[in-house]
Amino acid sequence: MAISHHASTFVKLLKLLINVVVLVLYRNGDEGYFMGSSYNKNHDAEALASGVFIGFLIYNFAGLIAAFVDSKSGNQSITEGLMNFTGAVLWVTTGGVVLQFWLRFIPANHFTETNPSAVGIAMGCLCVINAAVYLADTVLSYANYRSLE
Repeated sequence: MAISHHASTFVKLLKLLINVVVLVLYRNGDEGYFMGSSYNKNHDAEALASGVFIGFLIYNFAGLIAAFVDSKSGNQSITEGLMNFTGAVLWVTTGGVVLQFWLRFIPANHFTETNPSAVGIAMGCLCVINAAVYLADTVLSYANYRSLE
């Protein structure tokens, strides 16, 4: 029980750290200016990205506090597994949207010294990595849930 609890807490902390890094890149990635998930600020892409980034930041923070306060109930509910699976799907979708744009981005001025596409690609890759971490946490939470029976 103790090892799976510590592993689950570590994974929650990792998800929170990746989420914060992605959020900072999203907000300040274009040399201190708002970068967004698409250069023309498509409303649907921005709503998806900001909803996933902020919503799961709050969820991760609350889950991490719950893991420290109550070591048993937070890791052993079916809701934990469902939220982690939903997070994996939403993070990989958001990463796909971000990568789809920034991999094809061509700056208006080709002779500019800076190109925000590298930061956009990094943000998209971190989204996909975070989806994999959510999937790993889904497996951990399912194992913890099955240990109750």
